[in-house]
Amino acid sequence: MVYCQIRHWGVVLLREEKKNRRVPVKLLAAVAAAQIFFWLVYNPIFVQPETGPFESIEISDFTIANLKAPTSDALSSADYKTVRENELSFFEVGYYSIKSSFQIDEIPESGLGLWGRVPSDSGRLFLNGQFLYGEGDIELPDVTYHKLSYELIHIPPSMLVSGKNNLEVIMTYDIAREALITRPLIGEYRSIAQAYQWRNLLRSEGRAITVAIGFTLALFILVALIRAEKRALLFWLFSLTILWALQNMFHIWAQIPLQGNARGLYYSLITLLLSACWPIFVDEWTERPRKYFQYTIFLVLAVSLLAAIYWMMLSGDVSAFTQVESILDWSGMLFIAAVMIRLIWHFLAVDDQRNWEAALLITLAMLVAVQRINFFLWGVGPPYFELSQPLFLLTFAVAYFSRNFRLFQSSKQINTLLQSQLNTRTAELETAHARETQFVRQQALDEERQRIMRDMHDGLGSNLMSMLMMAKRGKAKHDEYAEGLQLVIDEMRLMIDSMDSVGESLRAALAIFKKRVVPRARNAGFAVTWSNTADDIMPDYGPRDVLQIFRILQEAITNALKHSGGNAIDIAILPSSDPKFAMRITVADNGGGLVDPQQRGRGLSNMKNRANGIDAELSVQDNKQGVEVVLELPVRTGQIAS
Repeated sequence: MVYCQIRHWGVVLLREEKKNRRVPVKLLAAVAAAQIFFWLVYNPIFVQPETGPFESIEISDFTIANLKAPTSDALSSADYKTVRENELSFFEVGYYSIKSSFQIDEIPESGLGLWGRVPSDSGRLFLNGQFLYGEGDIELPDVTYHKLSYELIHIPPSMLVSGKNNLEVIMTYDIAREALITRPLIGEYRSIAQAYQWRNLLRSEGRAITVAIGFTLALFILVALIRAEKRALLFWLFSLTILWALQNMFHIWAQIPLQGNARGLYYSLITLLLSACWPIFVDEWTERPRKYFQYTIFLVLAVSLLAAIYWMMLSGDVSAFTQVESILDWSGMLFIAAVMIRLIWHFLAVDDQRNWEAALLITLAMLVAVQRINFFLWGVGPPYFELSQPLFLLTFAVAYFSRNFRLFQSSKQINTLLQSQLNTRTAELETAHARETQFVRQQALDEERQRIMRDMHDGLGSNLMSMLMMAKRGKAKHDEYAEGLQLVIDEMRLMIDSMDSVGESLRAALAIFKKRVVPRARNAGFAVTWSNTADDIMPDYGPRDVLQIFRILQEAITNALKHSGGNAIDIAILPSSDPKFAMRITVADNGGGLVDPQQRGRGLSNMKNRANGIDAELSVQDNKQGVEVVLELPVRTGQIAS
């Protein structure tokens, strides 16, 4: 038996192990599919499409010089030195010029096109001593940031000469940093425009579109965040999106109200926060966040932020931004490594079916890693991450909300099911209520039937039996027969009255009681007095309770008429002295008292049962001066009649 149990456990463990093995396989398949799509479809079409055929013009005499001022006069007196292309150079705050030349034998009819990157904050472009291109202000300290980066510039034929053409660039740096100097591409305008039209769109209008999409997506996520119950994941998704939009906006914000090191610090803070958001977002996405993991990320972020603030604002070092760029690179690599580790750790530990969302996150992390490695090795990285982040954020947001929309749809289906069940249950309750109402009605009829039978037995039956015995003995006189028949008739009238409706309220019932019963008591030879000092405080009872009170008073009057032997009845309705009760009704006669309680049949027990049924209190006070029946009626909270 022990062997069988161990074998069973072994089979279960093997099944669990196989199950856990299948999950990473699914994840790896999703990651592979995402990689194939990116490298074979998205990258060659949208990120780095192949350029069309065009003949590039060779650029020579690649030189650089410091300028005293950003003017054409300063260009003519500058001392140029040869510079190596594709090599990092350090530029302090100030003005620089890059000079190069190219030869053309024949001026193209469409002119030339120039495509390239000038790594400065602002600048001017001159060809053969004439102004070619440049926007904004380039004089320190009020420089604007109209960069000469990734722009396709048209050189009209009128500015070209056959033979040697001189190209001069003025560059302004308001923050010291390292930059990579590369040769621009020059060719016949139509061919180079066709070859680089997509890249030109991405680098110019495309960036503005990206910013608009980023802020729109952030607004949408913010609305969802405000209305959501679980907000952690949406908060970090919102942070990612808004920071991404702000980072893209930085590159096209030509008149940003920050300059010099303050502007460099702003860029550094956005980049650090954006990098740190990714691992925390991924940790929340796993739905099993680890506080110590997030605390570690926050610690690295805090140290990096403090270091960036120190270098940019306090150190006074000319290479401050270069140091901060190293901080951005290293911290970015740590954060991306944290993303990869957290995802792998999660999928090894948890059977999570969100493989496609994980594949998007892993692919994006890999692209960031490729970019950072290229920066480390060559100082420039391909634009994989920069141009792919919008797609991945949009795709992930669509995947996330699509999954939750399905949940919302499921919630709607659940609500429909619950409503259907509620309708069914309501119908069942209505049927049960109808049965209960019928049962209560039948029970009331049965009780009333039994009461009538008791009244007939104790009243009519007793009187008729007495008259029958007198008739058999032949001793009765005509007056005695007449009196007996009158008693029978009175008893029948009381029974008939008891079966009539007594109204919907206690006030109406008492009025009917006074109208019907009091005159008959007086006809029977009793003096009846009626007093009512509680008309303004009568409880608002239901019809059934009112009927019980009417029957109790009816029984009290009947007992007084039949058994008291007196000739007066006093009926009083007044407020109760007991705070537990609302009012008191007393029925008193001046007879000889209760000599034998059994002489009144079952009337007293019936009265007490009726009183208990409406939470009232009935007491019978017996003395030689007569019997007083006291009925204390309970308070009905919030139901006092005016």
